[in-house]
Amino acid sequence: MDGYDSKDYWSHIHTIADDVAHRVLCEDGYLSDVLFEESDGTEWSIYTYRASLAMTYTDNPDAIFERHQDLSVFTNWSLFVSAAAASAIYDDVSDYYHRNYTETGEKKEEE
Repeated sequence: MDGYDSKDYWSHIHTIADDVAHRVLCEDGYLSDVLFEESDGTEWSIYTYRASLAMTYTDNPDAIFERHQDLSVFTNWSLFVSAAAASAIYDDVSDYYHRNYTETGEKKEEE
């Protein structure tokens, strides 16, 4: 058993989005910058094994193709899967953030 499952991944995504909202609300940066800073370089993208798991749990598996025109820059599997996971994580965090928070970081009211 690897010890990581989709619940762990999505909990991490929600925590990142909550942190983004807090930072934006406290005027600690612009939303797009904070989203990138908080979602880039998480353990779900920098560790190859977890990055490959992230790619199985994400709602955005094709996000890398939107960010990178030339995939030949990824010279090995570790670089590619880490970049793919980072792109997917960014989109997952962004999607969750926009469903639950306003542009200024305030929690949206339940509908």
